[in-house]
Amino acid sequence: MATLTEKIAKYAFDLNFNRIPEKTLKIAKMQLMNIIATIFAGTTTKPGKIAYNAFANSGGNPKSTIITSKKKVSIDKAVLINSIYAQALDYEDYGIPMHCGCMVGPVSLAFTEAYKLSGKDLILGMVLGNEINCKIGLSLFPSVTTGQTMDPLVHPISAAIIGSKLMGLDLEKMTNAIGIAAYLPQYPILRGFFGPHSKVLTSALPAQNGVIACQLAASGLTGSHNIFEPQDGFVHMMADMPSPDRIEFTLDYDLWMTNTLSFKLYPGCAYLDAPLDCVFKILSEHPDIDTKSIKSINVKLPGLGTVSMDMSDRPDSTLEGLKKPDASYVILNFNVPYNIAAALIDKELTPRQFTDDRIFDPEIHNLAKKVKIKTDAGMTLKIFQSFLPEGFKLSDISVDKVNSLMTQALKGDFKWEFGSSVIIKMNDGTKYRASTNIAKGCPGNLNKEQIIKKFNQESKYIGIDKNKMDKALNLIEQIETLDTIDELIKSITL
Repeated sequence: MATLTEKIAKYAFDLNFNRIPEKTLKIAKMQLMNIIATIFAGTTTKPGKIAYNAFANSGGNPKSTIITSKKKVSIDKAVLINSIYAQALDYEDYGIPMHCGCMVGPVSLAFTEAYKLSGKDLILGMVLGNEINCKIGLSLFPSVTTGQTMDPLVHPISAAIIGSKLMGLDLEKMTNAIGIAAYLPQYPILRGFFGPHSKVLTSALPAQNGVIACQLAASGLTGSHNIFEPQDGFVHMMADMPSPDRIEFTLDYDLWMTNTLSFKLYPGCAYLDAPLDCVFKILSEHPDIDTKSIKSINVKLPGLGTVSMDMSDRPDSTLEGLKKPDASYVILNFNVPYNIAAALIDKELTPRQFTDDRIFDPEIHNLAKKVKIKTDAGMTLKIFQSFLPEGFKLSDISVDKVNSLMTQALKGDFKWEFGSSVIIKMNDGTKYRASTNIAKGCPGNLNKEQIIKKFNQESKYIGIDKNKMDKALNLIEQIETLDTIDELIKSITL
């Protein structure tokens, strides 16, 4: 009987572009637009510039482009640098239950360019990476490393599978690549995650390791063909509540985890999206709010992860904390008060709010002190209901049904109900309110125009002219017709 490792390899080996449903293809194109825009933004950051300076002249076999430059480097270094760009502002996309685009975009772009493959191959690599990321991620969920800190565990495996697929490796070598990549998972240390520049390596180093794994497998190195389900295997070693069966439940071509992707329209962790939507709704209705006359800002959020992450960053998100030698703007990508305050004062929340002249502005930090966060039980319940088929009640769940119910819900019209409410109270007693059940950019509240707007915003921010901007968007729209992606690469360079 085939092992789970072998079944994953067979799933990936047999997947082809024609199997991808139309809905999934449309979402994958949006993902490509989104991750390129996110990379644009990341090139302007201090860690992005450091990464370029460290590796732009690294030698090797230069076949893949460092995005926005005309510089080509080896596949692994292009993946490393472009993944750092993609995660430098925590501005990428995420699926259920983990981040995807910051890895699948750079890896698929690098291999597709290096091997002169087609637009169909690029999209196939990205969709395959999403599916593997999320299907393996579900086997580890929920866990201490849920979300972005789960990425380093799974991304080497997904990157190795994308590389193996796009290199055209046979089934045995692809299986070896999986075994090699899963052998040495990278476990994130939270002290290096909340604040220092090191956080931007969360997906970049694991992605590079996945590239190396498939290259070694291509040359004959072997890896375990049974690395997932044993008690001393990957899932049981890495998860607090291991469930390798979830990979089995989801490993088919009827369930497309790509359809669960959410796209961040603001820099920062996912739980910032809904309250920022509320802030901008209030500002659209009351654009002349005097921020100096605000008495308090009350924010309600679901309890799932948001409070623990927001509270973890509080000591280092202050003016004093940001002056520590290992501190950086990165900590503010998790801080609800700073982002709410900056959005209200600047009337925007873009990469500009994370430059040195903004993160040390005392006016923003003084307003941030007026932001109070509360968890809402009803909002938390709605998150769990997102993983249930429509009409099903939490009270009807049994342990035996969890996996099948989750699979059934994910195959349906999935909606990610991660909401928020915001009340701004002025000194004169006036109150401004807004609420949402689903953040913009999430399943249930997603449209392509949101992503196009972000792409245009970040293109303009780094100085790409409108002709190139429009050409890039048109090429992405017709990506499946391209024999190579050379023209796309040219359109996203300065």
